[in-house]
Amino acid sequence: MRDEDCPVVIYGAGGHGKVVLDSLLLEGKKVLGFVDDDPRKRKCSFHGYPFLGGIECFGDHKPGECRVIIAVGDNRSRYVLVSRISKLKHAFCTAVHPNSIVSQFAHIGPGSMVIGGAVIHIDTVVGNHAIINSGATVDHDCIISDCAHLAPGVHLGGRVSVGEGTLVGIGSSVQPGVKIGKWSVIGSGAAVTRDIPDYVVAVGVPARVIKHVAIKT
Repeated sequence: MRDEDCPVVIYGAGGHGKVVLDSLLLEGKKVLGFVDDDPRKRKCSFHGYPFLGGIECFGDHKPGECRVIIAVGDNRSRYVLVSRISKLKHAFCTAVHPNSIVSQFAHIGPGSMVIGGAVIHIDTVVGNHAIINSGATVDHDCIISDCAHLAPGVHLGGRVSVGEGTLVGIGSSVQPGVKIGKWSVIGSGAAVTRDIPDYVVAVGVPARVIKHVAIKT
Protein backbone atom coordinates (compact mmCIF):
# COMPACT_ATOMS: atom_id res chain seq x y z
CA MET A 1 0.00 0.00 0.00
CA ARG A 2 1.32 3.45 -0.87
CA ASP A 3 1.90 5.77 2.10
CA GLU A 4 -0.66 8.26 0.80
CA ASP A 5 -3.32 5.52 0.78
CA CYS A 6 -2.73 4.37 4.36
CA PRO A 7 -5.35 5.26 6.98
CA VAL A 8 -4.33 7.79 9.63
CA VAL A 9 -4.12 7.51 13.40
CA ILE A 10 -4.20 10.84 15.25
CA TYR A 11 -2.06 11.12 18.38
CA GLY A 12 -3.66 13.80 20.54
CA ALA A 13 -7.23 13.40 21.74
CA GLY A 14 -7.82 17.06 22.52
CA GLY A 15 -8.98 20.26 20.88
CA HIS A 16 -6.15 20.42 18.36
CA GLY A 17 -6.73 16.75 17.54
CA LYS A 18 -10.33 17.53 16.60
CA VAL A 19 -9.18 20.39 14.36
CA VAL A 20 -6.76 18.04 12.61
CA LEU A 21 -9.49 15.39 12.27
CA ASP A 22 -11.64 17.93 10.44
CA SER A 23 -8.78 18.80 8.08
CA LEU A 24 -8.00 15.16 7.31
CA LEU A 25 -11.63 14.29 6.57
CA LEU A 26 -12.04 17.31 4.29
CA GLU A 27 -8.95 16.12 2.43
CA GLY A 28 -10.66 12.76 1.92
CA LYS A 29 -8.27 10.79 4.12
CA LYS A 30 -9.41 7.77 6.13
CA VAL A 31 -9.00 8.16 9.91
CA LEU A 32 -8.87 5.10 12.18
CA GLY A 33 -9.19 6.97 15.48
CA PHE A 34 -7.32 8.71 18.27
CA VAL A 35 -4.42 7.68 20.49
CA ASP A 36 -3.46 9.47 23.70
CA ASP A 37 -1.55 8.48 26.83
CA ASP A 38 -4.00 10.36 29.07
CA PRO A 39 -6.63 7.77 30.12
CA ARG A 40 -9.09 10.58 30.93
CA LYS A 41 -9.44 11.14 27.21
CA ARG A 42 -11.31 7.83 26.86
CA LYS A 43 -14.55 9.63 27.69
CA CYS A 44 -14.07 12.44 25.18
CA SER A 45 -16.25 12.77 22.10
CA PHE A 46 -14.57 12.47 18.72
CA HIS A 47 -17.57 12.62 16.36
CA GLY A 48 -17.79 8.86 16.05
CA TYR A 49 -14.04 8.17 15.78
CA PRO A 50 -12.84 5.82 18.53
CA PHE A 51 -10.30 6.29 21.27
CA LEU A 52 -7.83 3.49 20.52
CA GLY A 53 -5.71 3.69 23.67
CA GLY A 54 -2.17 4.79 24.51
CA ILE A 55 0.96 4.95 22.40
CA GLU A 56 1.38 1.17 22.67
CA CYS A 57 -1.53 0.86 20.20
CA PHE A 58 0.84 1.71 17.37
CA GLY A 59 2.43 -1.67 17.97
CA ASP A 60 -0.81 -3.28 16.75
CA HIS A 61 -0.01 -2.07 13.23
CA LYS A 62 2.96 -3.06 11.12
CA PRO A 63 4.91 -0.29 9.39
CA GLY A 64 3.01 0.60 6.22
CA GLU A 65 -0.42 -0.27 7.65
CA CYS A 66 -1.14 3.20 9.01
CA ARG A 67 0.24 6.71 9.13
CA VAL A 68 0.52 8.91 12.19
CA ILE A 69 -0.02 12.61 12.79
CA ILE A 70 0.86 14.15 16.16
CA ALA A 71 -1.91 16.64 16.84
CA VAL A 72 -0.46 18.15 20.01
CA GLY A 73 -0.17 21.92 20.21
CA ASP A 74 2.66 22.07 22.74
CA ASN A 75 5.93 22.07 20.81
CA ARG A 76 8.07 20.35 23.41
CA SER A 77 5.55 17.52 23.87
CA ARG A 78 5.25 17.08 20.11
CA TYR A 79 9.05 16.96 19.75
CA VAL A 80 9.33 14.17 22.35
CA LEU A 81 6.49 12.20 20.75
CA VAL A 82 8.14 12.41 17.32
CA SER A 83 11.17 10.64 18.74
CA ARG A 84 9.08 7.93 20.43
CA ILE A 85 6.82 7.23 17.47
CA SER A 86 9.65 7.34 14.91
CA LYS A 87 11.13 4.24 16.54
CA LEU A 88 7.99 2.32 15.52
CA LYS A 89 8.77 2.99 11.82
CA HIS A 90 5.34 4.36 10.88
CA ALA A 91 5.17 7.06 8.23
CA PHE A 92 3.96 10.49 9.27
CA CYS A 93 0.94 12.11 7.66
CA THR A 94 0.68 15.80 6.73
CA ALA A 95 -2.64 17.66 7.12
CA VAL A 96 -3.37 20.60 4.82
CA HIS A 97 -6.89 22.00 5.18
CA PRO A 98 -8.53 22.52 1.76
CA ASN A 99 -9.52 26.05 2.80
CA SER A 100 -5.88 27.01 3.31
CA ILE A 101 -3.81 28.48 0.47
CA VAL A 102 -0.41 26.90 -0.11
CA SER A 103 1.80 27.90 -3.02
CA GLN A 104 2.72 25.15 -5.43
CA PHE A 105 6.31 26.26 -4.85
CA ALA A 106 6.17 25.95 -1.06
CA HIS A 107 7.35 22.85 0.79
CA ILE A 108 5.46 21.31 3.73
CA GLY A 109 7.38 18.66 5.66
CA PRO A 110 6.01 15.32 6.93
CA GLY A 111 3.81 15.52 10.01
CA SER A 112 3.10 19.23 9.64
CA MET A 113 -0.38 20.74 9.94
CA VAL A 114 -1.74 23.67 7.91
CA ILE A 115 -5.08 24.67 9.41
CA GLY A 116 -8.04 26.31 7.67
CA GLY A 117 -7.56 29.91 6.58
CA ALA A 118 -3.76 29.78 6.66
CA VAL A 119 -1.80 31.18 3.70
CA ILE A 120 1.71 30.06 2.74
CA HIS A 121 3.41 31.88 -0.12
CA ILE A 122 5.99 30.97 -2.73
CA ASP A 123 9.37 29.45 -1.83
CA THR A 124 8.52 29.08 1.85
CA VAL A 125 9.81 25.92 3.54
CA VAL A 126 7.88 24.45 6.46
CA GLY A 127 9.80 21.73 8.29
CA ASN A 128 8.54 18.55 9.90
CA HIS A 129 5.80 18.44 12.56
CA ALA A 130 5.20 22.20 12.47
CA ILE A 131 1.82 23.88 12.93
CA ILE A 132 0.59 26.76 10.78
CA ASN A 133 -2.61 27.55 12.63
CA SER A 134 -5.92 29.17 11.70
CA GLY A 135 -5.59 32.36 9.68
CA ALA A 136 -1.80 32.59 9.92
CA THR A 137 -0.08 34.12 6.88
CA VAL A 138 3.45 33.32 5.80
CA ASP A 139 4.94 35.46 3.05
CA HIS A 140 7.53 34.45 0.46
CA ASP A 141 10.86 32.78 1.23
CA CYS A 142 10.20 32.06 4.91
CA ILE A 143 11.70 29.14 6.81
CA ILE A 144 9.59 27.53 9.54
CA SER A 145 11.69 24.90 11.29
CA ASP A 146 10.71 21.52 12.72
CA CYS A 147 8.15 21.51 15.56
CA ALA A 148 7.57 25.27 15.39
CA HIS A 149 4.04 26.63 15.88
CA LEU A 150 2.56 29.75 14.32
CA ALA A 151 -0.55 30.36 16.41
CA PRO A 152 -3.85 31.66 14.98
CA GLY A 153 -3.65 35.04 13.30
CA VAL A 154 0.16 35.28 13.12
CA HIS A 155 1.55 37.28 10.19
CA LEU A 156 5.09 36.81 8.90
CA GLY A 157 6.67 39.13 6.35
CA GLY A 158 8.94 37.77 3.64
CA ARG A 159 12.24 36.01 4.40
CA VAL A 160 11.40 35.43 8.07
CA SER A 161 13.06 32.50 9.82
CA VAL A 162 11.46 30.75 12.81
CA GLY A 163 13.69 28.29 14.68
CA GLU A 164 13.01 24.74 15.82
CA GLY A 165 10.37 24.41 18.52
CA THR A 166 9.54 28.11 18.68
CA LEU A 167 6.02 29.34 19.41
CA VAL A 168 4.86 32.57 17.77
CA GLY A 169 1.81 33.59 19.81
CA ILE A 170 -1.69 34.51 18.69
CA GLY A 171 -1.94 37.69 16.64
CA SER A 172 1.79 38.40 16.51
CA SER A 173 3.46 40.00 13.50
CA VAL A 174 7.04 39.66 12.32
CA GLN A 175 8.77 42.17 10.05
CA PRO A 176 10.43 40.96 6.81
CA GLY A 177 13.87 39.41 7.15
CA VAL A 178 13.73 38.87 10.93
CA LYS A 179 15.26 35.71 12.37
CA ILE A 180 13.70 34.13 15.48
CA GLY A 181 15.83 31.56 17.28
CA LYS A 182 14.98 28.03 18.37
CA TRP A 183 12.84 27.06 21.36
CA SER A 184 11.76 30.63 22.01
CA VAL A 185 8.31 32.07 22.72
CA ILE A 186 6.87 35.20 21.13
CA GLY A 187 4.00 36.53 23.23
CA SER A 188 0.51 37.09 21.88
CA GLY A 189 0.10 40.34 19.97
CA ALA A 190 3.81 41.07 19.81
CA ALA A 191 5.40 43.03 16.97
CA VAL A 192 8.80 41.53 16.18
CA THR A 193 10.97 44.12 14.46
CA ARG A 194 14.45 42.71 15.13
CA ASP A 195 16.12 39.32 15.49
CA ILE A 196 15.25 37.23 18.57
CA PRO A 197 17.82 34.77 20.02
CA ASP A 198 17.40 31.13 21.03
CA TYR A 199 15.70 30.05 24.28
CA VAL A 200 14.00 33.32 25.25
CA VAL A 201 10.55 34.81 25.80
CA ALA A 202 9.87 38.08 23.95
CA VAL A 203 6.73 40.20 24.32
CA GLY A 204 5.38 43.63 23.49
CA VAL A 205 5.37 46.26 20.74
CA PRO A 206 8.11 46.21 19.69
CA ALA A 207 8.96 42.77 21.07
CA ARG A 208 11.66 42.70 23.75
CA VAL A 209 13.25 39.76 25.54
CA ILE A 210 11.96 39.51 29.11
CA LYS A 211 13.43 36.20 30.23
CA HIS A 212 15.29 33.07 29.19
CA VAL A 213 13.62 29.69 28.75
CA ALA A 214 14.87 27.25 31.37
CA ILE A 215 14.28 23.98 29.50
CA LYS A 216 16.47 23.33 26.48
CA THR A 217 16.42 20.38 24.10
